[in-house]
Amino acid sequence: MRVIINVVVLTVLAMWVVTSQTKVGIGAAEAAPPAAKYTLTPYGWGNPVKSYNFVRMNNSTGESFFSNAGTWKKIDDDAPVPAGDYEAKIASTADFAAVIRFDKISGRTWWMVNNKWTEVKNPQ
Repeated sequence: MRVIINVVVLTVLAMWVVTSQTKVGIGAAEAAPPAAKYTLTPYGWGNPVKSYNFVRMNNSTGESFFSNAGTWKKIDDDAPVPAGDYEAKIASTADFAAVIRFDKISGRTWWMVNNKWTEVKNPQ
């Protein structure tokens, strides 16, 4: 009898330890937050800064917009762009700012020239 009681007590104790470390019940499984769909990249130029702007980019499609007098204006592409993992990079001086779109998967790169993405061709 004592052995059976010990087994029952140990079983209950083990179940308590497992359930106390595991979320149980409705909505217990917590999903990881979704990856960010968009990034917002600020940039400015001048010393001191004379002007500034922002690029809003869809991280998976590369579709991009720049801020223009309180609205978003689409940055056109010179050709269709495949799905990827995109980010905007900025290089600025006292006179101008260069905005670059970079695909972290393929390594492809585009310059923004006159509000249009133009791909930088890879060497052959």
